[in-house]
Amino acid sequence: ASLDYDASRIANFAFQPGLNMKMMAPSPPRTVDLLSTQGALQKLKETLSHLDWLCTAVPNIACISSLEQLISSFTLMHPNPAIVPRSCLRLLVYGDLKILGQHDINDWVRDSMVAYKLPAEALGTPQVEAFIKSVGKLTWRHCHTLCHNIGRQRRRVIKGVDDWCDLQATADTL
Repeated sequence: ASLDYDASRIANFAFQPGLNMKMMAPSPPRTVDLLSTQGALQKLKETLSHLDWLCTAVPNIACISSLEQLISSFTLMHPNPAIVPRSCLRLLVYGDLKILGQHDINDWVRDSMVAYKLPAEALGTPQVEAFIKSVGKLTWRHCHTLCHNIGRQRRRVIKGVDDWCDLQATADTL
């Protein structure tokens, strides 16, 4: 059911005439606490502290395990990082469709497979190359998901579980 209204009357005082129609999300308005100057400065200090930690930790990433360790350490920080540090993490780590703007995720997946003592002759087959690309894509998505807040992570992880199950079945056949 939509709200009937006279657009000519509403257009004179409303920002958007269709604002109250069913096009909007089904969430109620949220109350927002206004911070005091001291509270706002504390939030700014926390944000700058998270950004400083990122600038110190990101250059030390050398492989997939160190990338995942960095992201999990970052998301477990207390207080939880706000949207600005999380966005900076995504931009720093995933620039130009490469890790840190220079490393291809597929190369890191291949290196991880070699580190787990997978035979070198098995890595050269076309099936394994396709598998590495699939794993790289899902690893990219997984790490990117971990950079989001908890509310968004759950929905994205659930979407990826089926893909990981399919890859596990593929890995068993290789």
